[in-house]
Amino acid sequence: MSENQAAYRLEYALSGRSKCKGRKPCNGTEIPKGHLRFGSLVTIPDDKTFFAWRHWGCVTAKVISNVKQIYDAPSDIAGFEALREEDKTRVINAWAVDQVAHEDVPDTAR
Repeated sequence: MSENQAAYRLEYALSGRSKCKGRKPCNGTEIPKGHLRFGSLVTIPDDKTFFAWRHWGCVTAKVISNVKQIYDAPSDIAGFEALREEDKTRVINAWAVDQVAHEDVPDTAR
């Protein structure tokens, strides 16, 4: 990873083709276009990188803990500033309690 490349990213799904890399049973389900998603940068052989996406509601307490080791505040996560205010609030609240809200967990993950 280059020094200017973010390890994590928040954004709205650009299409309905990305698949959730969260836990089963949600793993592999589509993230609908326009839905908030969370990406973790993955590096594969030959230094190729890509984001592994998951529904916002599939972010675990462990993932939040890992993010907190890198960033001081949720506003430091790439893409945060481009989020709608209500989604910024969802992220800030999850940061404060170390877990996403139960109502944010998609039905595919229950």
